[in-house]
Amino acid sequence: MLRQQPTQLGHGVAYTVWNANKKGMVLDLKSSDSRPHLERLVREADLVMENLTPEAMTRLGAEYESLRAINPHIVYASSPGWGYSGPMKDLPAGDPDFQAFSGFASLNGEEGGKSEVFRHTYPMDLNAAVLFASSAVLGLIARNRTGRSQWVSSTHLGSSILLSITRFAEHAVSGQLPGPLGSASGNTAPHEAFLCQDLKYLAIGVENDTQRRNLCEALRRKDLLHNPLWATNSERVKNRKSLSDELSKTFMDKPSRWWAIQMEKHYVPFGYFYDFETLRNHRQVTENEFILEKNVPYQGHMFMGGAPWKFATSEVRIESAPRHGEHTGELLKRGFEAFGTNDKWDLSADSISANEGPPLAGLRVVDVSQGLAGPYLSMLLADAGAEVIKVELPSGDYARAFAPTTPIGDSAAFLLLNRGKKSVTLDVESEEDIGTLQTLVEESDVFIEDWGPGKPETIGLGYREMATKNPGLVYCAISGFGEEGPFKNRPGSELVAQAYSESFLSLGSLDGPPLRVGADMANMSTGAVGLLGVLAAILCRQKKSVGERVAVSLMGTMMVFRQANWTSLGDPDEWVGGFAEPYGGKREFGYLTKDGRLYCHPRLGNLDIQGIATKIKEATGNLAYNAVSETGPIPMRLPFNEEYFRRVPSKQVKEILLNAGAQGVEINNIAEILKHPQTKAVGVVKEMDHPDLGLVKVLVKPWRGSWDDVPLVAPPKQGQHNAEFKARPAS
Repeated sequence: MLRQQPTQLGHGVAYTVWNANKKGMVLDLKSSDSRPHLERLVREADLVMENLTPEAMTRLGAEYESLRAINPHIVYASSPGWGYSGPMKDLPAGDPDFQAFSGFASLNGEEGGKSEVFRHTYPMDLNAAVLFASSAVLGLIARNRTGRSQWVSSTHLGSSILLSITRFAEHAVSGQLPGPLGSASGNTAPHEAFLCQDLKYLAIGVENDTQRRNLCEALRRKDLLHNPLWATNSERVKNRKSLSDELSKTFMDKPSRWWAIQMEKHYVPFGYFYDFETLRNHRQVTENEFILEKNVPYQGHMFMGGAPWKFATSEVRIESAPRHGEHTGELLKRGFEAFGTNDKWDLSADSISANEGPPLAGLRVVDVSQGLAGPYLSMLLADAGAEVIKVELPSGDYARAFAPTTPIGDSAAFLLLNRGKKSVTLDVESEEDIGTLQTLVEESDVFIEDWGPGKPETIGLGYREMATKNPGLVYCAISGFGEEGPFKNRPGSELVAQAYSESFLSLGSLDGPPLRVGADMANMSTGAVGLLGVLAAILCRQKKSVGERVAVSLMGTMMVFRQANWTSLGDPDEWVGGFAEPYGGKREFGYLTKDGRLYCHPRLGNLDIQGIATKIKEATGNLAYNAVSETGPIPMRLPFNEEYFRRVPSKQVKEILLNAGAQGVEINNIAEILKHPQTKAVGVVKEMDHPDLGLVKVLVKPWRGSWDDVPLVAPPKQGQHNAEFKARPAS
């Protein structure tokens, strides 16, 4: 990564992004001379993290058992790409491999067209990194409670599969195979891009009936409300094409600015498809610090993403990444004192609990959010052992009406995102119910809301008021666009967040209509980022005994995930490399074989492109590879002549590539990834016994710890637990 293109003053910009706020040290773990230094660092450390193949750390003498012998309180967090078992466990891999293999790529592209790999911003890597960090924090929380060392592991593959959970839900419930839908959604409609009279696209993201009525008023098309083809969300999704055709005529009648005014007045989720030049100077970005300008000592002026969290009392800082090995001498001399003084955790026998359950056992979460991001966050908290109380309005979580629906009426997405919870129905227009909700929050450890800035305060549920009554409360606020700036009170939705964050530039052609990421990446990634923020606050509470407010947003998450591209827009040495590639519009569909498609690339670290070409030509006896004389950066694709491989099974093509120093990975669809033995090995797919539906395949958290997993429990019926919680008097 130090030399990964593009570079600025000879240093890889991706390295600069992903290594901010760290010290940099070079230590040769293969050398016996380094062993004393490693042991000193481990003795002083709370956490060791690694993402090598399963056997690598054992060969280095740095696996869990060896390090636990040095430090009996260590937390050891691992994230091997493919997991610890299965036929692919020893293979290296990068972000596009997991896009292809996990089913993620199969959801991108024009409707009915070929599956498309998302051009480089590393969405799989970043999603996996957030969940990996969350598993590490869970290990620390468990260690602090029990006083014992912990080994937690996650997998890149499991995290990647989980990112497409809502599209997986479609298949689990309907049996239909999700595929690319252009800019449209498989869950709600209308939720796609519409071309306006001035030939600019607007992203429209309707997610519930209220927004649908508002859209019809904004368009002055109340007649659409009375068409039985579009009466319910399920019908609108089913008849999406006819609805889209009708709406397209209306949007083409006036320019985008006119429609933007109407959407904002009527509180309809909408957005322009912004580019970087617009974003870097936009008030919504600057006031929320979504893009930062930093002067890196060894690289000069650079653009970077801000932190995806805003905390009420804790500082969030972004400092320059170190030069390669910059702090080696200091760390060898001073150890962790080089980071400054820090209070040690109290791990004495008197300070720990006998609780042997999951890390969050005994903690209560009150979740009033709806849709996707918040419920995904609380689902992961439930998987970590927390008791989650889902509070719904009398109308219910609007995600219950998403498509497709189950035989009992709830949507597939709701089914998978709300298992393991309890349901209480409360009306925030009722003083009595508001009092009940206030009491629940006062008695809880975590509160999750997505009402928007300022709205909780109107019913006495703002952070300051609740923290006065419950000083240990961890309060998580989810918004569409951040809590500052001109968009702060606008409703957000999936496509709108993707549009504003320029993610559409990583798919499709530059002269074609904008395409969406087929997975609900903005919502799922925001839920994961919220999880990490909440867990960090819980961890801090173990030491300081006070809570925290954590704010995250769909736009903020997508902007942070985009930042490696923006570093290439500062002052790069050359316009080359993966993070510059999206702006050139080169599409990646993989290569067609006799029985599928493969994503193909040089093996990691192999720069001998001409050598790969020669070996493939020798193996095939055919001009199956267009010989190149490239001496520049390693290409992210191999320029095959696809005609030969159309006649060769994927297994044989992969063997040819492997022997030549390259690699091929299947571009799976959702059904194929479910059947693959590597998926079974990582354990992210389970079966849940539903009282009405029988056995249902669900996706679970991608980590494992030294604790027992919580049992899988079907999502509740609305208000199922009213008697348990509504009888409590208001405080």
